[in-house]
Amino acid sequence: MYTKIKKAVKAILPQSFMFKHEMKLRSIYYLFFRGEKYYCNICNHGLRKFIEVQDGDKLCPRCGSLARNRRLYEVIQNGYLKKNDTVLDFSPSRNLFRVLRENKNIKYISTDFSGEFLSDHHYDITT
Repeated sequence: MYTKIKKAVKAILPQSFMFKHEMKLRSIYYLFFRGEKYYCNICNHGLRKFIEVQDGDKLCPRCGSLARNRRLYEVIQNGYLKKNDTVLDFSPSRNLFRVLRENKNIKYISTDFSGEFLSDHHYDITT
């Protein structure tokens, strides 16, 4: 169901609109998944369930994080990063981009060469 809805919305709305309003659109979709059985550590919301995507991974309907994003964020939050550390993130996931960008204790630099991801810079890391 999620895949069909996502495909339909992507066919109607331009990508720039989707990036700008993603969290508003997700917050509406999240209403159908709100609950207390599960918890997303990135968006800090309770869930009745995660969305199972095609490859079997579990997606948070509120922030769009996958299991690997939630695990990485858990590692980062549990003392991996120290105050004033610099993080250089290539092709960042949108959910981690939003959270890490707001973290005032670190210097966060995001980059994407192709323009497919949200980022502050466009660097070519192949040269």
